Amino acid sequence: MLLTLGPDSDTSIKDMLKSAASEPVTPFWNQVRAWISPSAVSGERWTPPDPSEPNRNPQRYFYWPQPVESPWDLLTGVLLFLLSLAPLVVAIFSKKLYGTPSTSPMGAEVKEGYVKKTRKGEVGIKETDPEIYATPEKWLWVATVASSLMFFLGLFMIKPYRMHITPFGSSMIVLFSTLWALAAVGLSIRYSEFLFKKSHRTYIFLSDWGLTWVLSFLSVLSLAFGLWGFGRNNRPELLVWDVIFVLVLVGTFAALLVLPFKVGGELLQPHGRVVRGAGKFLIGFWHAVLQLAIPFVLIKRGSILTLVIFVVLIFAPIKIGELFLRRNSRLGLVLTWLIYGALMLSLPYLAEGLHLPLSHPFLDKEWTAWWGLVPALLAGLVGAVMSCVWFGWYLAVCFAFNGHNNEVGGAARIEEFKQFIRFRLTEDGLTGYVIGFDDPKMDNARHELKPKIIDVFRLKARPAAGGTAATTR
Repeated sequence: MLLTLGPDSDTSIKDMLKSAASEPVTPFWNQVRAWISPSAVSGERWTPPDPSEPNRNPQRYFYWPQPVESPWDLLTGVLLFLLSLAPLVVAIFSKKLYGTPSTSPMGAEVKEGYVKKTRKGEVGIKETDPEIYATPEKWLWVATVASSLMFFLGLFMIKPYRMHITPFGSSMIVLFSTLWALAAVGLSIRYSEFLFKKSHRTYIFLSDWGLTWVLSFLSVLSLAFGLWGFGRNNRPELLVWDVIFVLVLVGTFAALLVLPFKVGGELLQPHGRVVRGAGKFLIGFWHAVLQLAIPFVLIKRGSILTLVIFVVLIFAPIKIGELFLRRNSRLGLVLTWLIYGALMLSLPYLAEGLHLPLSHPFLDKEWTAWWGLVPALLAGLVGAVMSCVWFGWYLAVCFAFNGHNNEVGGAARIEEFKQFIRFRLTEDGLTGYVIGFDDPKMDNARHELKPKIIDVFRLKARPAAGGTAATTR
C-alpha cells in the first residue's frame, strides 16, 4: 500500500519537499570542480520531473508514484554507500587476518579448553594463540581506508539529491549510516582484543592504538553525517518506526532463511555438502518469501473476489499434501508446495489478467492517517493465519527429506510409538534397555500393551588407572 505524509505531519517536511521538487541539482563532481576552480563551467545539472505532471505528488512516503530516471552519479553513490560495509565486516570476522595456529613451547599462551583425547587418556596440548604472532595491522588499515572512502564518497554523491529522496529512503540512509558506525565500533573492539593478546609477546606502543581512535572518530562522524544530512527529511518518530520496521522485516527473513541450517537436524543428510547446502537454502528462501510476501501482495493488490478464492485455496491443497506425505513422495510434495505457493502469490495478478470484475479497496485509493491501520491490521490477520499454513508445509517438505523430525512429531501430536528406558547398573558399567510399544491402549477393564525391546546399549566404567570409557551396543 502507498502511505503518504498525512495532514498531521510536520508541515516543514512537506513544504521542504514541495519547494525542492522543481529545483535543478548540481551533481557532487560538478560542485567539487566549481570549488577548485570557481571560474570553471559548472557542467550539466539534473532537472527533476515537473511536479505538476499527473500523479506527481511530492508528498509520497515510500516511493514516487511515477518512475523517475535516476542520474548515474546518484546510482553510483548508492552502490558505493552500500558496498562500504563489506570491508569492515570482513575485517571483523576474517580468521586469516589474525594468523593461523602453531605449536608453541611451554609457557606460551594456551588455547583454553584445548584437549586431545587418545586411547591412553586425555593429554593437554599447549598451542599458541594465533593472534599473538599475527600482524594484521596493515590489512586492517587498508580495510578501514577503503570502507571510509566508499562510505563518505557515496554519501556526498547522494547528498545533492537529498530533497528528491522520499522520507522512507532518508530513513534507510540513516539506518545504514548507523550500521556502518556500529561496524566501525565492532572492528575497534576486535582490534583492541588483538592488541591485548599481542601484549603477551611485545610491548604495545601508543601509536598501535591509532586504528581504534580513527575507527571511533569515523563511527561518530558517519552517524552525524547520516542524521544531519538525511534525518531532517522525516519526523523523528517516523524515522524510528521505519528503522524498526526494516530491522524486523530483514531479521525475520534472515531467521527463516537459516532455519533449515540451524534447526533442520538431519535434513538432506545422505546427500553431499553442495546439494545439502543448496537444498536447505532453497527451502528456507521459498518459505521466507511465502511468509512475508503473500500478506502484502494480497492486501495491496487483492480484491473481494481474490480474497474469497484465497480462503478456498487455503484448505484445498491440504489433502493433496497429506496424500504425498503418506506415500513418501518427495517430488510430489515439493512440486505441490511450489505450485501452491506460486499460485497464492500470483492470484491477484491472475485475476486482473482474466479481466474479472474487481474492486481493489486498498489499490484504488489511499488510506492515510488512522485509516492507514486498516490494511495493516488486515495484512497482520492474513499473516497470522497463513504463517501456520506455510510453516506446516515447510515441516512436511523437510520431513520428507529426513529433517525436523522432532518438530514434526510434536506438531502432529502422535499418541502412538511410546518408549521408555530401564537401566541395569553393575560394578563394571551400565546397561540400558529401550522398551517401546506401537499402540498404547488403556481403559478401566484391561491394559493392552505389547512391549518390545527396541535397542540395548552398554557403558563400561573407566579403569582406575586412567583411560576412556568404552561404549558398545
